[in-house]
Amino acid sequence: MDATWSRDGNMLLTWSVRNNTVVYLVNKDGTGLKEIQLGKYISTAPQFAPNGQSVFFYGSDSSSFGLFEFDLSDAQIRTINNLVEDDSGFAFSPDGSRLAYMAMDRVSGGAILMVHDLESRAVIALNADLPIPKGSGSSIPNVANLSWSSDGNFLVFEFGRSASDRAIYLANA
Repeated sequence: MDATWSRDGNMLLTWSVRNNTVVYLVNKDGTGLKEIQLGKYISTAPQFAPNGQSVFFYGSDSSSFGLFEFDLSDAQIRTINNLVEDDSGFAFSPDGSRLAYMAMDRVSGGAILMVHDLESRAVIALNADLPIPKGSGSSIPNVANLSWSSDGNFLVFEFGRSASDRAIYLANA
């Protein structure tokens, strides 16, 4: 299900809808198929990191959910942020140096746009909290279509309960 290119265009990444814990890597000519067991349930199309050395995905297991990174060289999974709750709520900057995502803090009742520097691992909160309902059982607004401007200076995203009531936000990155 779903497929995405590596930034260098040499590999494809796809995942299994029948077993949502498996991704597949294949060379662009169809050779070198590799099956990788992630051990976490994948909830949306995984994406290659811009450097091609890891895979980012929104998912969960029996004890946690959020945004994860799977390192292709050592098969380690690292939690990026366990407050990410939207499958389209993360995006890489055009130059590949930063990752933006929306964190949903149900304790404080705020959605926070975060920018994660992929080299230094520094994380910066970009905006004042957008209000969301508090509590684990609460229905929260969706984040949709998070994307960077071509110069990497701005982020745009939609935020709201449904497609018909979303507002569009622009943030200086």
